[in-house]
Amino acid sequence: MDNIDYIRRARKTLKEGLSLGDLVTKLVNLIDETEQAENTLFEAIYDLYFMYYPEAAVLLKERDKFIEIVSNGVERGEVGNYLKISTESMGYDLSADDRSLLNLHVNEIKNLSDMRNFTKTYLDKTIHDAYPNIYGIADYMVAARLIMLSGGIKSLAFMPSSKIQILGSEKALFSHFKKGKSSPKYGVIFKNPAIEGAPQEKRGKIARALAAQISTAAKLDFFSKKDDSAVLREKLEKEIDRIMKNGTKKSNR
Repeated sequence: MDNIDYIRRARKTLKEGLSLGDLVTKLVNLIDETEQAENTLFEAIYDLYFMYYPEAAVLLKERDKFIEIVSNGVERGEVGNYLKISTESMGYDLSADDRSLLNLHVNEIKNLSDMRNFTKTYLDKTIHDAYPNIYGIADYMVAARLIMLSGGIKSLAFMPSSKIQILGSEKALFSHFKKGKSSPKYGVIFKNPAIEGAPQEKRGKIARALAAQISTAAKLDFFSKKDDSAVLREKLEKEIDRIMKNGTKKSNR
């Protein structure tokens, strides 16, 4: 066998080893890295803008709101009129060149924000099309992170629901064993609105119910591809309703 055959076989092996789960992982990482870059750039831009127009800056501490408003123009007149505040400021008067430079950086963070949102939309569609059952009962980012952390849909399908429940809580779990702290009740599934919006004392029980349905959903997505998400969602909603009204007899794990 010559070198060309070895290369051809190596390429074939590598290609067959790749999966949709690998794509999901790359998209999640891309979103995370873009958001980190956004946050870093935002902090620097915000500090400069606060120096220029502190009266507006105190109303624009939230990153996405800042980007939405200031990307239309950094001038005090534009931003002040939009926020309905005085355009007279105690801030440092930047020169025209200074404001042009500030505007350039604001546009850059707007581009990063647009890229992140586009990637999230693409990931949303990818999860919806490939894993309809998980998508139907879990937030698409929760589903994507579970697939990434578990190593793919096959691993997730064979994973016990108790482990699914705490996927992503490795640091907290390590502290539990090392320092004797209470064990974590949930990992990345906490970002599901059903858990995040629930009272503290109910979250562990809802997390357990959600993890059980995700386990079923993963099996359906791996083995059958049949979309039974409506049935799973109805069961989950009934269980959550029961928990919210009466709790459960079991401990809040």
